[in-house]
Amino acid sequence: MFSRGKLLGNHKQRWIALLLLLTCLSIGLSHAKAQEAPLNIVVQTTDGQNLSGELVALDGQFLELVNKGEKQTLAFNQIEIVDFANSNINETTSLLQCRLADGSFLNAQKLSISGTQAHLQLSSGQQIKVAQNSLKSLLLFDPANNPDKLRQWDKFLLSLSAASDAIVAKKNEALQAIEGLVGDVSEDGFDFQMGGRQVTVKAEKLTGVIFYRADRELPDRICEIQLIDNSTIYGAQIVFTEGQLNIATGTGDRLVLPMDVIASLNMSVGRAIYLSDLLPTTNDWKPLVASQTNLENLSQLNLSVANKSFTGQPLSLRTIPSGGLAFLATTKTYEKGFAISGGGRLAFNLNAQFKRLTALAGFDPRTEALPGNVKLEIQVDNKIVLSSVLENRRLDQPLPVEVNLENAKRLVIRINYHDGRSVGDRVHLVDARLSR
Repeated sequence: MFSRGKLLGNHKQRWIALLLLLTCLSIGLSHAKAQEAPLNIVVQTTDGQNLSGELVALDGQFLELVNKGEKQTLAFNQIEIVDFANSNINETTSLLQCRLADGSFLNAQKLSISGTQAHLQLSSGQQIKVAQNSLKSLLLFDPANNPDKLRQWDKFLLSLSAASDAIVAKKNEALQAIEGLVGDVSEDGFDFQMGGRQVTVKAEKLTGVIFYRADRELPDRICEIQLIDNSTIYGAQIVFTEGQLNIATGTGDRLVLPMDVIASLNMSVGRAIYLSDLLPTTNDWKPLVASQTNLENLSQLNLSVANKSFTGQPLSLRTIPSGGLAFLATTKTYEKGFAISGGGRLAFNLNAQFKRLTALAGFDPRTEALPGNVKLEIQVDNKIVLSSVLENRRLDQPLPVEVNLENAKRLVIRINYHDGRSVGDRVHLVDARLSR
């Protein structure tokens, strides 16, 4: 016979088993309920349509959506952008930005490295894991996320040619790299080996970390995945299943993300090229007032510049939040584009190879106190297709540019003087992409 103690023990075990079963059922029902909720999307196609509906499938090279009971299947090469209508941009302050070897960058709150694995808590709250050898660099933000720090970091990375890992610290307002070997990373700091000596360096003493990576061939990107925390992941393969996006990155990592952290998918990445990758057939400049005095020298100083500002800094644009509170403005940097001065003109031969031009335009943030006032004019095959006045003190958001290039042979971009002055007339045309 069972003793009273054994009976009570068995009774307790049954209750525990029942509670575990109920918990599993509850989780399963919640998950099933989440899957039942429609995932609404807006698809911008390569022929200029905007299709809205519920995402049904996203597998390999095809997307399927349903609108009012009607199914529609699109190949990836028919899609430009997929926007997720229910996504909200997360404005959580990031404590660090981690860049991967394939160009992806992840805004995060925490990072730890143990052996061959790196664990990140993204600013959206999502936990992900990547291989340690996928990491390329790490920028540690200050609490205010000073945009000048990001600009300085971008410029530093462009100028650095490291032959090993390095920790980077600021000394006399300049960034200085100390080469060595970066090991594990924990709350205690960064394990760092230098000259046969190993130390743990506190994060607050560093601006960033660089991981040496030898050049290697990476698979083609088919998609740029934008997250709600403004992280960007480049996917070599993507599949939608059970309410999640499965991503194979160019670095060989496999990420599984819930759809509520996805803001958009840019499917044109593999088909689009940057305008600044083309050699312009014309790059000239005219002064506001015709004069032969030092005209040649002035022309050289004011000719449009590719992929950097006139001062050699990364291209950037400023965004002021609604309400016009300039002190809350944020500045974002861009790798690709042009700095164009008032009076500047760029022309390109397209040879009917492209269907569309998209870009963002605005003033160099370093001129925010100046009264810049210009007219942006875009001409396709001798026809003006876009004419927009940009006024520095009234432009709170970058101007989206979208131009149809179907069968276009020649593209001309002008920044015309508009108010009889030339002060502050320096425009950044960034992220300018030509889609095939």
